[in-house]
Amino acid sequence: MFDLFDSVGLASADAEVEVLARILEADAAARAAGDLGPAGAGSVRELLAGQAMACEQLTRMAQARGLRAVASLVEELTAEDTARACGRGRLIGEFVVDQVAMLLGVSRGTAEVRVGDALAVTTRLPKTLAALEAGILSLPVVRVLVRETENTTPEVAAEAEARVLDALGRGLVERLGRLSIDEIDLLGRLEVGLVAAVAVRATAGAVRTLARRALAGLDAEAVRAQREANRAARDVDTWAGRVGMRWIGAELPEAQAGAVWDRIEATARGLAASPDESRTLGQLRADVFTDLLLGANDGLGGRVPVQLQVTIDRTGQVTAGRAGAMSPEALTDFLALAAASGGRVKLREIAELSCPGVHDTPGRYRPSAALIAAVIARDVTCRFPGCTVPGTVCDIDHTIPHPHGPTCICNLGCLCRHHHRVKTFGGWTLTHHGYGHFTWRDPTGRTYDVWPDRPPPERE
Repeated sequence: MFDLFDSVGLASADAEVEVLARILEADAAARAAGDLGPAGAGSVRELLAGQAMACEQLTRMAQARGLRAVASLVEELTAEDTARACGRGRLIGEFVVDQVAMLLGVSRGTAEVRVGDALAVTTRLPKTLAALEAGILSLPVVRVLVRETENTTPEVAAEAEARVLDALGRGLVERLGRLSIDEIDLLGRLEVGLVAAVAVRATAGAVRTLARRALAGLDAEAVRAQREANRAARDVDTWAGRVGMRWIGAELPEAQAGAVWDRIEATARGLAASPDESRTLGQLRADVFTDLLLGANDGLGGRVPVQLQVTIDRTGQVTAGRAGAMSPEALTDFLALAAASGGRVKLREIAELSCPGVHDTPGRYRPSAALIAAVIARDVTCRFPGCTVPGTVCDIDHTIPHPHGPTCICNLGCLCRHHHRVKTFGGWTLTHHGYGHFTWRDPTGRTYDVWPDRPPPERE
């Protein structure tokens, strides 16, 4: 049998090469077995299973080494960033995450998580990093351990880590325990049985339970303080879903979340019991959730009126409040919802403005309402690469600061407050080439272009 973990030096310098060779070997063997027809079916399945396992092993190994590389990069960039910021000491430079996001080709939010994970596993949870590199733990499980131990002392985090790993597989801590942060590359061979036994039990839910149990015994006061901090951070958010849909989610204290869910579930199941009900239970939950929030059938006087300001540019692009760009179909739904609730949707058509080409004077500092609306309609979102903050809540920034640059659509762009600070204080430079085409240059000299979603208006 092709065995993923059999005699592989899992963190040696040649480990990636060896695992990759096994993947290619399995692929060639599977093709050969497939040529045998039905007689080779069993061998093909076995070889493909081994190939899938080897690919997963290589992925986890690369993820571990990527985290270590990110941690080293952050250390270097932070030294430069804090020097630019007049020596103010920070654990992470304020604008370092933006550089990491651009280098890795991910959003700032994703980069922020990646940086946090990298610093945690390289400084506080080195055995967890070693287990990831050995293929024993998956990255989602590693992130569970990072989150559960992030507000404890390094000593408590290390002991909780040891207890979790020991609970997952007797002998695992002993094999990983000899490793310091600088010695992770010395990780030797792990027994096949140990790896397989741990992998089956190391689910995110199981590891979360083990970590919380360990922390409750090690630092009950820290757990209590974390509960209070989490309660203070309760929030509701919304993000894009499938075509024509959006998600809305809330992070609430456990008791409140349970009570909210119970009410939605009980109401939905009550409606589902009707012989005339054709909606699925999932659809009923969604409809009950919506009706409860908007006030329908709640005995409190009807729906809450829906209010929304919508702008439409010459191309028919619809922008709605904090929701940003909206499809015409979604606008139709909003109009119907507003009518049913007694609310209103305010429509405003935006005139496209073009640069006159010559600026005798810079003009006044603050753009007119019409110019602000035209910039938002053109940019839609913050003009930093990958940023999705709606233009309606962004600063209208002069690319070349006023009065050296004019207050004209050729020199204005939408920047969220954070990326406005990146431009002003972070060592980045911004060039506006005209009609929404921007080029960002990071402190290392790398450049990133942002283009408008729609073509420029035709000139007379």
